[in-house]
Amino acid sequence: MDQRTLVMRYIAEHGSITSQEAFDMGITRLADVIHKMKKKGIPVKVTMIHGKNRFGRPITYARYYL
Repeated sequence: MDQRTLVMRYIAEHGSITSQEAFDMGITRLADVIHKMKKKGIPVKVTMIHGKNRFGRPITYARYYL
């Protein structure tokens, strides 16, 4: 199964995906997979999430939806 299919199935089951969730499945470059999906015409939406890392420092990460 290719990475695009894995990402689409994950989003279908869970509603969205982040790079950490993709990494847990063995996908290390989620943004590249999303870029290729968009080039194929798959409408992927993104929301930027602001949070803090384990050291309390501010971070921003993407959450992708179909």
